[in-house]
Amino acid sequence: MYIILRKCRLIALLIFSFQLLAGPKEDTKFLVDRILGTAVTPTKFQEVENLITSGQRKQAALILTNHPDFYNVTLRSHFIQRATEESNKYYPLNDYTATLIGMVRDDIPYNQVLSADILYIGAGNLGLPAYSQTDNNHYQQMEDNAVDLSDPSKLIRTTQSSIPGSNLPASATAGVITTRQSAKAFFSAGTNRAMIRFMFLNYLCRDLEAVHDISRPLTMVRQDVSRNYPFTQDCAGCHAGMDGIAGAYAYYEWDEETNQIQYTSGQVQPKYHINDNVFKKGYVTSDDRWINFWRVGQNSSLGWRATGGGISMNSDYGYSFGNGAKSLGREIAGTRAFSSCAVKQVYKRVCLKTDKQLSSNDLTSIENIATSFEGSNYNFKNMWADVAVSCMN
Repeated sequence: MYIILRKCRLIALLIFSFQLLAGPKEDTKFLVDRILGTAVTPTKFQEVENLITSGQRKQAALILTNHPDFYNVTLRSHFIQRATEESNKYYPLNDYTATLIGMVRDDIPYNQVLSADILYIGAGNLGLPAYSQTDNNHYQQMEDNAVDLSDPSKLIRTTQSSIPGSNLPASATAGVITTRQSAKAFFSAGTNRAMIRFMFLNYLCRDLEAVHDISRPLTMVRQDVSRNYPFTQDCAGCHAGMDGIAGAYAYYEWDEETNQIQYTSGQVQPKYHINDNVFKKGYVTSDDRWINFWRVGQNSSLGWRATGGGISMNSDYGYSFGNGAKSLGREIAGTRAFSSCAVKQVYKRVCLKTDKQLSSNDLTSIENIATSFEGSNYNFKNMWADVAVSCMN
């Protein structure tokens, strides 16, 4: 035991000594490794090192966020797993991922990611297949040709509603939620509850078990959910809140025959009425209204703050409500949990820590950076630089 303790002390001393000896060159290597994960030219390395030497650590980090590999390697890897239920990190480039990358590159406020009429596609002069509502060939060819996603002349911004063949009016677009890939992954089959679950996972860092609350009203729980025991102690905790907001997607479907998103304005998709004999007194979806019962109770801790933009409040009970995917996206992205989640995801990636490894100091840093993130109008590159400097310290 004595020998083991001596070895542990020696290792700790070596780590501490390395930290004391770390200088601008080591700090530069840290930033390059954690922001790009690839090598840079000697000239770029020296530029970053000079900034660190002069005390401009954040500026050094920001310069690296303008490097092509930040978009083509780091952000692609960071965002790609959100595009599938399986969190497949080897999934091909697609409109969901490309749009996230483009928004970061162009400093589009990140809190628009669930509500904007936005889409990023390859430029027309690249010889790519045209963007298609029915396949992913456009983005697959971009990947095969190694198109530089950091170049605004190659990855260009447009709108979902203006793309040929789109059946989405601008009012029905909701950022990455209504991209083709998102529909394929989360509107396919089922009852559109999957979209709620994965939106919470990807943008609030919480699975449904984390928001389970059996005290919420059962007003919006659909007919396909049994009310038999253990409903009141188990299923109700998720369905009361989830079914309340899932109505926002009542007009959306993934068409398996045509391989494209379907939007039927004013007409509820049949999937919302399947298994209606399980509990006939349950809620019958008649439009795309949503009610957020999680604004009240234990989940008020998510920090719901959004107002306007299609979001209204029930002054008597404290719930929010609205119609459609766009206003729900604003509701979700307006939370403090949304900001903290974005920072936490980057923090774990840059600082190489799992959830269990995050200390109280780490969590404090995350919240402080989340405040700065909101103060910078949700500038994702600025936030990434803040995280990198925090981890370097």
